[in-house]
Amino acid sequence: MLYLNILIMIYFVRVVLSQCGESSSDLTNQKEVASSAECNNLAQYLVHENQLSDIIDLLSYNRKIVLTQDVKGWTPLHEAAMHGGNPLMISFLIANGVDALTKTKAGYTALDLLRGSRPRVSASDNDHAVNIFKLSEIILKNAEKGKGLDGNDIDKEAIDHSNEAILTMPVLANGFVFYGLKNELEELYYLNPEVIDESDENGWTPLHESARTGNVDISIFLIEKGADTFKRTLDGKTAMDVAKKYAKTAKKEASNEVLQLFSNMKEPKLQQKKYLR
Repeated sequence: MLYLNILIMIYFVRVVLSQCGESSSDLTNQKEVASSAECNNLAQYLVHENQLSDIIDLLSYNRKIVLTQDVKGWTPLHEAAMHGGNPLMISFLIANGVDALTKTKAGYTALDLLRGSRPRVSASDNDHAVNIFKLSEIILKNAEKGKGLDGNDIDKEAIDHSNEAILTMPVLANGFVFYGLKNELEELYYLNPEVIDESDENGWTPLHESARTGNVDISIFLIEKGADTFKRTLDGKTAMDVAKKYAKTAKKEASNEVLQLFSNMKEPKLQQKKYLR
């Protein structure tokens, strides 16, 4: 309680000295993007500062603060969509009940503001800012349809009855791996370690996805954090099987490293017998 009170005091001092939004668009909603003016509530300020742990504390303390619109109709989700997006913050806010269809007084949704702050197109398909934008856009497009990133309906009733911050964001880890967003994956893992072996509807885990893309750094991170290297997809494929299948389409050098990484793993005898039955 004392920490939150101090945080609130700091916010009211900082908000007078700084501004949340900045102009970064030449699209039709540029004025709205530019007018993100001051952070008009504490939740917006914390989103702007990317203080997810503090947002979680705030939500547990007073859920309404996170869901409330400010004087301009902005929610924390609008702020999270600024500056090219923030897929982890966006997913967390949606998972905890912030409505993606809510419009500012000027008539813009969070998706509109995200598109108004679209990063400049890079020559590289793996540009970090571009990939952050792409994943943020997919999350918000699904949310506007009432869907999660996994394509399932968002359970608003369960969210409304939750007394704690919801940390479950299905298949977000796979999304981070697909777009090569290692730092964001690490942040999600430390927020909720269970994502390490989370499966999508086809039984794919983050490790299967990293094997497909031939991402060595992410594969090493997942293995070091205890990912099950022999967990199988619904059609019976291990990460090693996936790596072999996609070795020709992924970068050759990276794929060879990933294959070598998985080849050093030995499946437990009990698990071997299970699949030999």
